[in-house]
Amino acid sequence: MFIAAAVERKLRRQMLDEYLADYESRKGPVSEQARLQARQVLDEILAEEGQRSTTS
Repeated sequence: MFIAAAVERKLRRQMLDEYLADYESRKGPVSEQARLQARQVLDEILAEEGQRSTTS
């Protein structure tokens, strides 16, 4: 289960990187601050999902 969760986190972060790259190709550069904020939001979502799956 731990390995599956780690793989899922890695895949979601890769998806975020791909999304940001696509956004940049269409709209222009994303600031480092916006990048960090997006990662923080993703980390918070993953943490909340982790808490839910351990209490279920």
